[in-house]
Amino acid sequence: PTPFPRITHQEAMDKYGSDKPERRIDCEIVDVSEHFKDSGFGVFKRAIEGGGVVRAINAKGFAGVSTGQIKRLEEIAKEAGAGGLAYIQVRGAAHDTWRSPIVKFFSEEELAAIEKDLNIEEGDLILFGCDKWATVCEVLGRLRLECCEMNNWLEGKDDELDFFWVTDFPLLDFDEEEGKWNAVHHPFTRPHEDDVALLDNESRWGEIRGAAYDVILNGNELGGG
Repeated sequence: PTPFPRITHQEAMDKYGSDKPERRIDCEIVDVSEHFKDSGFGVFKRAIEGGGVVRAINAKGFAGVSTGQIKRLEEIAKEAGAGGLAYIQVRGAAHDTWRSPIVKFFSEEELAAIEKDLNIEEGDLILFGCDKWATVCEVLGRLRLECCEMNNWLEGKDDELDFFWVTDFPLLDFDEEEGKWNAVHHPFTRPHEDDVALLDNESRWGEIRGAAYDVILNGNELGGG
């Protein structure tokens, strides 16, 4: 069907952790930072205090993940920039049946809050990311796809064609290693007309949107302009 739907780059990263998201997977990233600002779990609390976020995905029905699969998910998280992988295997409806190295640090209020926000049910696997927003997007975006692969979530969906546009890409991105701003698409992309004034303030260059777009099909970039 046309016209193709449009989502912004910000929405794509927030929900799927990718600028070319596979939207046929019913597994979106949820921000749970507000519940852990004063948490007894220091890893989450320190991430938020440092300007980062705590976000998570719910891999529905994957509580029976094997030790080998957990190790693989940990490897992927570290490759994407995480220090490790925090997770909860939801073995039962009661919180005391939730299996996790970290759940003992959570208050009952924190457990109830994430249970609601992530629609947690018996049999689910919850995977967390805590760091700067961009790093967490990369980590959870890759974990989301790996869980899909491990669980064959796309089985029977070969004939579904999810065409859509991703718009409003950032114009510039700051490279920490090089210590300078680089063009996200290419140096000849013009800024969004509503953001031109931000060029006068380098502290806000990261907010400038470019007049750039990509067309995506089932998690693959077909082209852009």
